[in-house]
Parts: sequence; C-alpha cells; structure tokens
Amino acid sequence: MKITLSLILFSLSLFMISCSASKKSVTEESPKTNASKSKAPLDWTGTYTGNLPCADCVGISTMIRLNKDMSYIMESNYMGKSGDIQRQRGTIAWNAADSTLSFSPIAGKPNAFKYWASENRITQLDDNGKKIKGDLAANYILTKDAGGITEKYWKLIEVNGEKSAMSDKPNKEAHMVLKALGNKVLGNGTCNIFSAAFEFLAGNGIRISSLASTKMRCDIPEQESAFFKALESADNYSLDGKMLLLKQGKVNTLARFEFVEMK
Repeated sequence: MKITLSLILFSLSLFMISCSASKKSVTEESPKTNASKSKAPLDWTGTYTGNLPCADCVGISTMIRLNKDMSYIMESNYMGKSGDIQRQRGTIAWNAADSTLSFSPIAGKPNAFKYWASENRITQLDDNGKKIKGDLAANYILTKDAGGITEKYWKLIEVNGEKSAMSDKPNKEAHMVLKALGNKVLGNGTCNIFSAAFEFLAGNGIRISSLASTKMRCDIPEQESAFFKALESADNYSLDGKMLLLKQGKVNTLARFEFVEMK
C-alpha cells in the first residue's frame, strides 16, 4: 500500500512538472510568434504623402512608399528651391512594441530616422525617437493613400460607356498616373500628353483640376476631349479588382481604367 501511494505521488509530481514546462514553453515562444506576424503584410504598408516643415523653404513635399518586403522609397522636393526631386531607397525595421518604423540612414544623416505608425498615418519623430511637440506638430504627419491608387499606371478602357480607341503610335495609349509627390496627375489622352492636380476628399472623394495638355493634331479629338472632361468632372472613385472607376455621384461612371504593371 505504501509503495502504491508513493508511486501515485511520484506520478502526480511528474505531471505537474510537465505542465509547468509546457506553459513556460508557450510563454517563451509567444513573442517570436508575434514578431513573425509583425513582418507579415501589415496595415502600414502603402504610400504616404505630406508637406514637412523646412527651415529655409516653403516646405518639403514628401512621399514615402513602405513595401511589404521591409524596404522603402522616399521622394522629397524642397518647395521654392530648385524643384529637383531627391530620391532615397533603403530598408525598414519594424518595432511592434511601440509601433515605430526605423529607416536606414539617408545621405547627410549618419543615424536611422524614425516614424510612429498609426491608422493611415505615419508621424516623423525627433532625433531621440520622441514625438515632436508644439505648434508645428501636426505638420510632421504623412497621410496614407488608403485607396491604393497612386503610383500606378491606369489604362483607359471606357469613357462615358464607350470603348477607348487605341492609338497606332507606340506609348500613346490613353492612360493616367497619379503621382503622390506633389499630388499630380500625368498621362496621355492618346493624342496629347497632359498634367493636372488632384486631391483626395472625404470617403472615396477625389478632385482633379487645372488640367493642361499639349495641342497636337488629333484623329479622335472627341474622345480625348471627353476623357479630359471626365477627369475634371469626377468627384469620387471606386475600385473593382484591377479596375478603377471615376464617377460623378453614386451611379454615374465617367471613365473606367484597368491597372497595368509599369515596366
């Protein structure tokens, strides 16, 4: 009887030790699991734009694209100066604990710079990794293109329900690209190249204005004119797979585009 009781107690002791070890193993592995998830496609990936403060210019028009492979592309234009666009590429380190993104150093700065990520925004931090305070604090925020339509080649498919005519000249198909840096629309109406300004509005709202184009002779001027008018008349957009629709109101589709990979 004593032997049996001793065996039971010994078995219980082994069981409790095993459970304790199992819990410890799960606890120790959790951070690794979370860290792994933090490097999956995250909601902070995308294109961000804004005008950062500048000590000796109007402002720094800035575009940062954060990629799923933990790389970034940054374009900057010091407004009121030469107009040249400065481009920088590098890698990102993501810290899930405090939601910060550390960017590899850029030219002229020996240390990495940081942004704090929040919903559809990234906020530039100071050299100590702290949030910038004061009257200009809001100017250090870059806003995300939540729709994901910038920096993409949109080939025109239809205007007012009519199929877009194709040009017989290379690189002359009707298309547009919304450039995040400077909020510009660049494209071709088939006969003439054009540029315009755009801004995102509440919801899926959009406004395209100040359209200007070259004045080349055109075999299909009516459709190009309709295309340009559709751009300036649109007040919202929607995405349907790889299709972009520019609309006026809820039901009136002005132009339909197809996403094409840029080479």
